[in-house]
Amino acid sequence: MNLFSVFVLGLEAAINPLALTTFLLFYRYLADVGKTKKLIIFAGLFFILAVFLVCFLSTIGFGDYIFRQSIILMTVRGIYLSIASVLITFGFLNFIDWRLYWQSQDIKSCRLKAPVFWGEEQKSVKSAKAFFNILYRIFISFIVGAVLMLLVLVWPQDEQIFVIFSSVVAKTESKFAILLLVVYSVAFVLPLVCVWVMVLWVAFNQKAQTLLEKFVSQRKIIFSAIFFSVGLGLMYFVIISLNQVNFNIKELKNECSSCRSAVGR
Repeated sequence: MNLFSVFVLGLEAAINPLALTTFLLFYRYLADVGKTKKLIIFAGLFFILAVFLVCFLSTIGFGDYIFRQSIILMTVRGIYLSIASVLITFGFLNFIDWRLYWQSQDIKSCRLKAPVFWGEEQKSVKSAKAFFNILYRIFISFIVGAVLMLLVLVWPQDEQIFVIFSSVVAKTESKFAILLLVVYSVAFVLPLVCVWVMVLWVAFNQKAQTLLEKFVSQRKIIFSAIFFSVGLGLMYFVIISLNQVNFNIKELKNECSSCRSAVGR
């Protein structure tokens, strides 16, 4: 197993209903808290760092015991149903905004306003207040990223990741195996990095903001389709697919945990 194949595994792991929901919520999070460029940089960075760390820890067994518990799976299912409902609501509101703007051609008629990182940056009155605000956002961003990634762990990882893990425990080429796990985690967060870079590009580029403002109708209908599709896909997974794969996920995590224990001995 080489670095490229592990990188591909990480990208594949990032393409599932749960991970895609995290990426979409990450954008909405930045859209709500990114009042300044510094907040976008630090909030996005520590959100991604939290996702990376939890992803890396999950590859070495973190969360196996937790997600073998039926009550945990049921709780996560309820949380995702709530998140799916929120995403579908955002899709519906974007669709309404598209119709309103199409009829009036007035951006003020839209119910959902543009992200806060559009337009001029808000200046803080006191530098100390701004500093503590950034620290607070860093802490919140890290916690939110970690919690969302913990929810994503319901989705089973590729079995080859546990083969790499066995090399770490057995201390057979352990340094290279750890490098593979790091590469896997980096690949997993790559879509998040892409979202972060695009938000930064819009926030730092006035021309980009002006260009996007010219395509309000197209932007609204695209976001409506994205929120609807991800929300409905997530709801389908939770209601139908999760019922079918819960047992398989639990068995797979039991087997992986047993393998880890056997290798550890």
